[in-house]
Amino acid sequence: MRKRVENQSRMAVLILWALFQLPLTLLGQGEEIPPLERLVSVSVTNVETRDVLDQVSQQANVIFSYSSKAFKSESGITLTVANKPVRLVLNSLFNGAVKYKVRGRYIILSENREEAINVSQSAVSRRTIEGYIYEPVSGKKLSGVTVYDRNSMASAITNEYGYFKITLPQDDAKPDVRVSKFGYVDTVLSYTRNAFNFLAVELSLDSLKQSFSRREPKPNRDSTTWVSRWLIPKKVKINTKNLSDTLFRKVQVSFIPYLSTNQLLTGNVENNVSINIVAGYVQGVRYAEFGGVLNIDRDSVRYVQGAGVANIVGKNMRGVEMAGVLNLVMGDVKAAQLAGVGNITYGSFKGVQAAGTFNYAPSVIGVQAAGTYNHASTVKGVQISGTINRARSIVGVQLAAVNSADTVDGAQVSVLNVARVAKGVQVGLVNFADSLDGVPVGLFSYVRNGYHSFEASSDELFQANVAYRSGVKRLHGILLAGVQAKDGNNPLWTLGYGFGTSVGLARKLSLDMDLTAQQLMKGGTFLSRSGLARGYLGLEQKLSSRVALAAGVTYSYLAFDTAKQNNVQYLTSLAPHTLSSSVGANGIALQSWLGWKIALRLY
Repeated sequence: MRKRVENQSRMAVLILWALFQLPLTLLGQGEEIPPLERLVSVSVTNVETRDVLDQVSQQANVIFSYSSKAFKSESGITLTVANKPVRLVLNSLFNGAVKYKVRGRYIILSENREEAINVSQSAVSRRTIEGYIYEPVSGKKLSGVTVYDRNSMASAITNEYGYFKITLPQDDAKPDVRVSKFGYVDTVLSYTRNAFNFLAVELSLDSLKQSFSRREPKPNRDSTTWVSRWLIPKKVKINTKNLSDTLFRKVQVSFIPYLSTNQLLTGNVENNVSINIVAGYVQGVRYAEFGGVLNIDRDSVRYVQGAGVANIVGKNMRGVEMAGVLNLVMGDVKAAQLAGVGNITYGSFKGVQAAGTFNYAPSVIGVQAAGTYNHASTVKGVQISGTINRARSIVGVQLAAVNSADTVDGAQVSVLNVARVAKGVQVGLVNFADSLDGVPVGLFSYVRNGYHSFEASSDELFQANVAYRSGVKRLHGILLAGVQAKDGNNPLWTLGYGFGTSVGLARKLSLDMDLTAQQLMKGGTFLSRSGLARGYLGLEQKLSSRVALAAGVTYSYLAFDTAKQNNVQYLTSLAPHTLSSSVGANGIALQSWLGWKIALRLY
């Protein structure tokens, strides 16, 4: 019981301590606002400089530290500001003649010697522009706003308090400074020859951009955003999103994307020539781009692009694209993609797409050649692969170990051909199609809406034969087997394969022509170095849609090696009669004869 009371007491103390600490914590968070960003309101008439500083000090809870040389105290000062940062008040008071340095609560004021030197010179060597960006109605400070000079490409981004500071180089004689943020109207800052400019810039909402932003969850025009998530610095991404402007430069050189002659505006710069020592990121390239490892282009590239590892293009490629590993184009390609591993194009492709491993494009006019796999929705041309070709529709040729297409108008040549609707020829060990307007050539061909029949037959040699015919009427494959049972328990067997064609003579009458090659075996042993070739010419009469009778004449040609005792024993007198019979000097016996066949076919 005592322990329970002690635990409850400790809990109560902890709760009271937490309640006491909460307001202190919140107050401490308020103190975290930097001294120069604290808001003050000043309204004075005909006072001295120190009087203004005293008012600011009291309201902002800061201490000003300065020497007598820091500034010349003036009297007769009139100043009115409402709810503005300390920095803005000081700049209005000193107009750039004083520098500020913050140490805790202290703001240290000192003479701005650089400003004094610049003002005394006839030509301004450098310009510093700083200030705040606001929304005009609400007075809200805008963070993430890009302030940039189109000439020098110097830039700055406003912080969480809407403050920016940008310094323009000496050779920027007439700067073209602009303010841009996605969803707001772009603003041009008027040119001034003053070395120091402190501005309060109002940026109005752009209703058109805002409506677009509501319709599009991802308003960024950059199709390569997925790469920039881990490779492109945050400042470059902010500038790229904000700027609706495109800058042009003849040549850019970069080490990595943010160490570039395009500076932090590189995502909005189009270059004639782009050279990237390791990796580069630009809006587009007009003539040529080369990268040691990686090239990334938000928009389009023309003529030549080469990279040691990969090229990534946000829109279109016109020309030759070469990479050690991967080429990736989000738009269309016209000319050639050459890669050690793979090419991916998400738009249409015209030209040659060649890779060591794989190629992908929705639409191809030209050639796809890959070591392993080609994939396209539509192809007009040739697909060549070491392993697999896949297309939804192809007009042309597929050549690979395995070809697959929904529709084919042309030829498929492989070990295995698969098509839904084919027009032309299938050449392979195995061919499959739903329908084929043409011919399949292979060991086995199956056309679902084609020609299929099971056949039971008898001929002058084999009393019982079975055969399966598959393909199309114009050309179909024949698998067959037969038996001659004269010797009872030691029959003569035959296994064979061949091709047949059937030509319609009347509605239910057809002319058949077959050519088969057969292997003979006695009992369970193949008769080596022997073979039977047979030709058949006959007629088929349909009895119904699924039953037919066929009969015709055969021409048989038997060859066997007389050096094999089994051949001499079982094959010498196999032919019922002969048209020709001879034994060559090499010991090969040749016999030919005419025969017959009658068959029942089921469809």
